[in-house]
Amino acid sequence: MPNQPDNPARHEASVAPEQAKPANDSPPTSTESEPGTPTGTNAPTDVRRYPDYLMDFPPDIDPDTAQRWQRFFELREDILLDYSYHTARAYWTDLQDIFEWAIQRNKDILNLTERDLTQYRALLRRRKYSENTIRRRMVTWNKFQARLEQDAGPQT
Repeated sequence: MPNQPDNPARHEASVAPEQAKPANDSPPTSTESEPGTPTGTNAPTDVRRYPDYLMDFPPDIDPDTAQRWQRFFELREDILLDYSYHTARAYWTDLQDIFEWAIQRNKDILNLTERDLTQYRALLRRRKYSENTIRRRMVTWNKFQARLEQDAGPQT
């Protein structure tokens, strides 16, 4: 049998769970500074901050926009509770796509106009989405709008 090089990945997989390497989710605890970090007596020991991709909202977003986005998320979840898993997943994706489209164009997600929705449908058609998919997305949006109006209550 020929000598095979030792495969470190094979050995790591066979290590007992209590000896496995922990995930590096916590900030570094060493006192050594990383390259590019300020050094001096007033320099913080840990310059890392919570990763943006793990935050609910980007750090540079204003609180009013974050509140409106949070309201959208809460209404979306409230709508989806009444549906089976697969339907809820499809509706969630539909609403998330509309949300991302609106955010990219600096539109208020809670106040999309009929003109905005026409532009969104035109984009889907240019991307060659089927008419059934476009119709489902608009039905999903109409469900969201109805829930938004119901939540707002009658205005006198």
